[in-house]
Amino acid sequence: MPMANEGCTHYRINKIYKAMGDPEIIFFQDKDLESPEALAYLEECDYVLCRQYHDKVIQKVLDPLFSLPDSKRKKPLKVILDMDDDVFNIDPYSEAYQSFGTKEVKHNNQWLWKDGENIDINKNKEYEKSLESFLRRADIVTVTTDRLKETYSRFNNNVIVVPNSIDPKDWVVPNFKEHEEIRIGWTGGLSHYSDWYEIKNDIERIAKEYPQVKFVIGGVTFDGIFKNIDPKQFEYWGWVDATGHGFRVAMMDLDLAIIPLRNSEFNANKSCIKFYEFSSIKIPTICSNVPPYSDEVPNESLTTSFYDTIKYYIQNQEKAREMAEKNYKWVMENRNQDKISKELYKKLYENISANTNI
Repeated sequence: MPMANEGCTHYRINKIYKAMGDPEIIFFQDKDLESPEALAYLEECDYVLCRQYHDKVIQKVLDPLFSLPDSKRKKPLKVILDMDDDVFNIDPYSEAYQSFGTKEVKHNNQWLWKDGENIDINKNKEYEKSLESFLRRADIVTVTTDRLKETYSRFNNNVIVVPNSIDPKDWVVPNFKEHEEIRIGWTGGLSHYSDWYEIKNDIERIAKEYPQVKFVIGGVTFDGIFKNIDPKQFEYWGWVDATGHGFRVAMMDLDLAIIPLRNSEFNANKSCIKFYEFSSIKIPTICSNVPPYSDEVPNESLTTSFYDTIKYYIQNQEKAREMAEKNYKWVMENRNQDKISKELYKKLYENISANTNI
């Protein structure tokens, strides 16, 4: 049940399940539930796959519909639920806190989240209980990492790890001409402001010491982070549809990618998808030395000081290229979409067969 074609649904459902090439897997949007054709398909389905935002659709629309006396279904609709964040421990610096946060939060003695103003805590608490109940009810739960599996195993003992993966057709290594400037980039959304705030001084120092450096940002721009940097050293690329994200990143023509991440329990339950993306087009990449990156990213790509590490790779560009080649090979071998899709298909078939006596 894909929603809009945003990044998470793109990776977690659209790409990975379509790569299976199974004609018995039917894809549809929420709005399609209004059509007789979609309902006819659902009448025949044994399992419905949904993400964490679709639980209400299952509980309030599909379950009641299929329990009606005239329903053609002979057995309950089973559910595969995909979770890619620890929504019960949501970071207050994430915009998703508005939907999942259950406490008021202050930052520097200013309200970040105030009940009745920009958040409805009672509503969120009710949804938290509903989602917890849905997690317990789900027949299969899929997650991105072993850490997240441990988190959700307290609700469900049938959790499958499905790493995020890269389709090489979407991530083509560019072949641009050499350029004089040093292009350092990142892509992402609003929830990463606190991650960038932690390296604000580092990038300001780099910009002053290396006037040939240009920071190239895709997605959302944090004006406060770059306010002390010469505007000539900043370049912004807007959002694109998820299907074009790989080509957009390639066109940014980066010499180095940086992925800052604040050390928090919520962030530790994320995946290393940004590292996979940049590495799949051979961009040398530096990540914060915190989970999840410290779980699987090579040491030469980890840092506790972005200033020192960026400076090192500016001065040692051959080392940067060697790192990029090594990371590219690892991602193509271990996070290739075709491989991950086949592994998931096998796990699901074995799981479903064991539970339906196929």
